[in-house]
Amino acid sequence: MVQRLERPNPATFIGLGKVGELVEQAAQTAADVVIFDDELSPRHQRELEKALGDGVKVLDRTALILDIFAQHAHTREGALQVELAQYEYRLPRLTRAWTHLARQAGGRAGGATGG
Repeated sequence: MVQRLERPNPATFIGLGKVGELVEQAAQTAADVVIFDDELSPRHQRELEKALGDGVKVLDRTALILDIFAQHAHTREGALQVELAQYEYRLPRLTRAWTHLARQAGGRAGGATGG
């Protein structure tokens, strides 16, 4: 599937019509991974995974390359270097993953005794 845009959609990278086509094609083929031959922002990845539903992972070019390197790292040092690169790649994607918990109330201000 190919789409040429002047600039990426701020939410999904691709246009909403293409998102619909992608969801339909992923469902028809029972895809569990969708790969983009470009760099996706954490927001793009999150919104596309939300549209595709549970069980469908969205990878961009960097994630795919890191996965390939991880599979082919034969030395301990190589495996550690790839693991570090994967953590650095994932950090911005995890940073906003738990923000919904920060807004939850934690009970009364005085604790369990109210004092």
